[in-house]
Amino acid sequence: MQAETKVYLNSLGKAVTTAKTKAQYDAAVKRLLAEPQILAWIIKWTMTEFYDMEPEDIIRYIDAPSVSSIPVDPGLTHAIEGGNTESKIQDEGLVTYDVRFYVINPKSRKKGEVRILVDIEAQRKPNPGYQLVPRGILYCGRMLSEQIDHNVKHGDYDALEKVYSIWLVFNCPSKSANTISSYAVTHNSVYGEFNDTERCDLLNVVMVRVPEDGRIDKAETTPSDLHELLYEVFAKKNSAEDKMRIMNQKFGLSTHMQEEVNVMCNLSEAVAEKAAAEATAEATEKATEKFSIAMNLYRSGERDKNVYRSEGVSEEVIAIVFGE
Repeated sequence: MQAETKVYLNSLGKAVTTAKTKAQYDAAVKRLLAEPQILAWIIKWTMTEFYDMEPEDIIRYIDAPSVSSIPVDPGLTHAIEGGNTESKIQDEGLVTYDVRFYVINPKSRKKGEVRILVDIEAQRKPNPGYQLVPRGILYCGRMLSEQIDHNVKHGDYDALEKVYSIWLVFNCPSKSANTISSYAVTHNSVYGEFNDTERCDLLNVVMVRVPEDGRIDKAETTPSDLHELLYEVFAKKNSAEDKMRIMNQKFGLSTHMQEEVNVMCNLSEAVAEKAAAEATAEATEKATEKFSIAMNLYRSGERDKNVYRSEGVSEEVIAIVFGE
């Protein structure tokens, strides 16, 4: 019992250490994503209000971003100034927006259009077991409902500010990689023709799909500048020096992000090393277990190799046990 407890505690310790390293890596990625220079590139390619502007001109419209601190649950988010980031969903625990901030709408013409609330999410898996678009719609809905009793008072729904939930989805397959899709509320005439001028574009979900390492030129769609930037900074496994060189020379990003890039790269290597070590340890444990099964069968007098195979014992282990 003591030996089993020791093994359990060792496994638990490794799991906690790995989880901590991954959490630190995720935090470094989010901090880098919150850099205004990178946000400006994302905004240019995903928000219609900024399509005709250059990233360097967009920066001045960005308010200070909040990183992983605001709840998605409107019941937990009472003050949305500065773009609060956390949320609690039943059975999911506390859920936070990755990066959230306001931008000033350069094309604002009427009430409620001056500011836009933006949420940016970094998603490592394109298929996490559920569809991402409905989750993005949920996030948008909660960002809209948070405005009640703050900038929307006494039924003044014209004051509602537009919201965006922008998802950066990494490790996408070749068929979908290098694409950007927008999902929004639009006006459609169902019967008769009427030029409706009421605002209905308050909710916007955008999916930016980035290929896995080594696949940027193998996707069916040619990458945009944004895809190349996200790929080079976050997906491609290269050194911090190479990342900074490309960021500076190709995208005009300043070198003040060097420290964050170094941290992200170092943590990325640590995560990869831990994953490899865990895989090796798991494989060794399984091989030892199968060898033990084979030895017990052999000691019991079993000489039918098919019995060994039915227990999942490999041919190599069978040969060793039978002295071949």
